[in-house]
Amino acid sequence: MRRRRRRRLRRTYRGAAALLAIFGAAALGFSSLRGGSAPAQAPYVRPHAVSAAQYDREVAAANVSWQRDVDVLAYTAAYNAHQRELYLQEIARQEQAAAARERSKARAARCGVPPDDGAAPAGFPDSVIQAESSGNRAASNGSHFGRAQLSCEHYASGGGCVGLSYSECWTKLWDGGAGASNWAQTIG
Repeated sequence: MRRRRRRRLRRTYRGAAALLAIFGAAALGFSSLRGGSAPAQAPYVRPHAVSAAQYDREVAAANVSWQRDVDVLAYTAAYNAHQRELYLQEIARQEQAAAARERSKARAARCGVPPDDGAAPAGFPDSVIQAESSGNRAASNGSHFGRAQLSCEHYASGGGCVGLSYSECWTKLWDGGAGASNWAQTIG
């Protein structure tokens, strides 16, 4: 058992030593392992004597360089976290908008208002559409639906639009401008 462990350790040591020799030589500039010649300068340079002030300046420069690298990494991490947060907020906003559309459709279906399916009647002011629903076919305030904000009451029994599509009801209520009183608060 010991012999096997020793052999394994020797093989590991030999492999690590070989890798260290290759990469260490490359780091020092030796190209002879790649078939070139020895480096122009010796791999070991004897340290020169420096004053304490010079040493302090070199250490300070190294620290500034190191701090700059740390600052860049910190900025990058903060930027990535911020971008992820923005992405998650956008996903949440989209999910909330989809849920609101589904709730609006469900309320409209319960009340009998069909989906907004066509163009506005001839002569219907675009300013009213913008004021009522901003042109959003799925707009709802709970009791009025679609671009024209037709009421549930129009589709209730006796409301005049039972069995009509959204655009047919809209055209009937507008009646070539004679029914403008249905949107009197918006037009006036």
